[in-house]
Amino acid sequence: MFRSILDTSRILHYTTLVRTKFPRFRDSDKCREDRYAFCKENEELFVSFKKIIYVNNPTMDTDDEDEKAIHKKKREQSREILLNYLRDDCQAPFKLRCWDILSLKFHSYLGRKLEFDEKKEKIDDKDSKLLKSELEKAKNELENFKK
Repeated sequence: MFRSILDTSRILHYTTLVRTKFPRFRDSDKCREDRYAFCKENEELFVSFKKIIYVNNPTMDTDDEDEKAIHKKKREQSREILLNYLRDDCQAPFKLRCWDILSLKFHSYLGRKLEFDEKKEKIDDKDSKLLKSELEKAKNELENFKK
């Protein structure tokens, strides 16, 4: 259901995939090879994203000062790549037109589901059927909304 909503809204076309822990992030050939491999693995998902950004954020949790300095430089370079991308390519805000309604319906469904789960063991059969009916109604509202 959620995948259907993502497809309908085209939100992934506004989503950037950030590939982290990519040590060769400055090598454009290696990035291109990785994009190609990702596309071969799942072309449908690959074409859904606006762009793929490559970075490397190695840990700073090391006692070796030389290693820490190298990691810090890589982190700074990665941060610069992301900030430049955000500054240059991501200025237009995106909000689903139907987000407010969808959010309310989804929260209603979750609330009813949680209520049902909490009361399931404490209620009699008649109340159980009523709660199941309410839960099913909320689920149907949510599914019908995406159509």
